[in-house]
Amino acid sequence: MGRRKDQEERRRSLIDATMAVIADAGPSGVTARQVAARAGLSPAAVIYYYPQMDDLVAAVRGDAVQRFCVGRERIAEECADPAEALPRLIAAGLPSGPEDLLISAIAQLFGAARREERHARMSTGFWLRQVEMYTRLIERGARTGAFRPLLPAETAAEHLVGLEDAYGVHIVSGNAALTRERALALILAYAGGVLGLPPSGDAARSGGGVTDPR
Repeated sequence: MGRRKDQEERRRSLIDATMAVIADAGPSGVTARQVAARAGLSPAAVIYYYPQMDDLVAAVRGDAVQRFCVGRERIAEECADPAEALPRLIAAGLPSGPEDLLISAIAQLFGAARREERHARMSTGFWLRQVEMYTRLIERGARTGAFRPLLPAETAAEHLVGLEDAYGVHIVSGNAALTRERALALILAYAGGVLGLPPSGDAARSGGGVTDPR
């Protein structure tokens, strides 16, 4: 068990190092040497655990899916009240701050989508899954009377995901005029208006976020 735990921790450290490399240099910068330098290991150790660098990039994509899809779907399922789930989902969809390396890495992967089909597929699937999550929540809220949508559920869902993505880039870029708190307030205001639900400040005060599934 001890050896298995050590191996899992080593793999985790390599994935985190890869995330930092992608955030700085994009997916094309992921080499055994660059990852090793970030992780404080030898290139041989990187290759031992991940002979193909594409597998490390895929692991970073997997982290994104776990955090922004799986984790948020869990929130939506656990909250009986759609109006309670909504601000939590929005808060969890934003970067923690300028230092959020996963968001920076995702932005780099999206930027590479126009050059490589595998990244384009990831971008499309990532978008569709999040839109579906919000669409289901909005439809449930409309059925229960928690929401009175002014737009079709899928259209409102697309707006929410688009706002998270757009504001997220500003947050990780260090835009002092658009902090996480301000972005959260703006999206909550939009959601309140389009869904007939007054925005709540609870998520902004709590910081939102999802439990790390690792």
